[in-house]
Amino acid sequence: MGDIDVAPLHDVGAMVSLCMTSLGGVHPKARIGPPAEVAIGVAGHWRSIAQVQRGPPRRAVLSKRARSVSCSGSNDTEMAMSQDLQEDDVEAVDACEPAAAPMREVPDIPFGITRCMRNEDYHGDRSAVSSTQLKRMLISPAHFLSGISDPEESTEALLFGSVLHGRLLEPDTFESRFFAMPKLNRARKEGKQRYAECLVQAAGRTVYPEAWKEPIERIIDNAMGHRKARELLAKGEAEVALVWLDPDTGIKCKIKIDWWHDARTLADVKSAEDVTFEGFRRSCARLGYALSAAMYCEGVYQLTGEEPEWAFIACEKARPNTIAVYRATRPMLERGRSDFRRALRRLAECRERGHFPMLQADGEWEDIDLPRWA
Repeated sequence: MGDIDVAPLHDVGAMVSLCMTSLGGVHPKARIGPPAEVAIGVAGHWRSIAQVQRGPPRRAVLSKRARSVSCSGSNDTEMAMSQDLQEDDVEAVDACEPAAAPMREVPDIPFGITRCMRNEDYHGDRSAVSSTQLKRMLISPAHFLSGISDPEESTEALLFGSVLHGRLLEPDTFESRFFAMPKLNRARKEGKQRYAECLVQAAGRTVYPEAWKEPIERIIDNAMGHRKARELLAKGEAEVALVWLDPDTGIKCKIKIDWWHDARTLADVKSAEDVTFEGFRRSCARLGYALSAAMYCEGVYQLTGEEPEWAFIACEKARPNTIAVYRATRPMLERGRSDFRRALRRLAECRERGHFPMLQADGEWEDIDLPRWA
């Protein structure tokens, strides 16, 4: 790659050493499964969906508004919140800044399939790379390195996705992990007192605005009313972590599957503003969902030998909070696998050279024009 051969533009110092893990091993070469059939226009069926836009995913612009008492959430959730969730609805969450927790050493994530892995252990691990990190590598190696040394903070969208995941996929433990904070007038004595009581009740749990309860319950009702969604969620396990060694580059990879229906069918829950066919596949292109889907299917193949199908359970944030189930097509998975392999190769070269260049690493300008839609 041309952008790796230039002289270093800056000293990456300790950050490079963080990424210079040397791993070995040989595994069978992974493959992507057979073409997925299309089932369109039948109520309650999933629909095959293909990615229509090209180019690497854009870097998300993150806010710092949402906070939680304990760390939780998915990195692959959309970054925009519904208009139903106004700023005053998250006022309670804003003020719930937890006390700084003592640093805890996170052990290297183990190879194989792990169930019930703690979120902080998965996200705190630095020995393996995730799909989110590889998407940053497609922007530039410097973006990849920055994401490791300075992780992105939580947002309203990530918090909403985390609460939705917990309520939909792990209802038995939801109340022990999440706390709905009512909207209180803390300018009054009664409000301050009630707020203090709520903080005591919420200790050790993730805090979210009570106003989110209604839309989340509507999403769950709609999911149970959708035949294919109901079938997928009728059996399976939530949040299953898989770790393997990539056979071509020797890079340790990790994934955490939202819903493991079985080794032949995986499901990913996505909250979105637009869950229509056209709207959601635009989100797939913009947010790099193809790379994630292909990487997750690859991990299952490496550890089980199965070639799974990949389903998106798209949940609408705004009223009427409908859901739609889409199955990734073979072209979408092939495009995602191409991006996945390209990101791994670039990471391997950067580690070998000890250099993680930024955008326009050669220091030259580029010609720019308006996009096609302008």
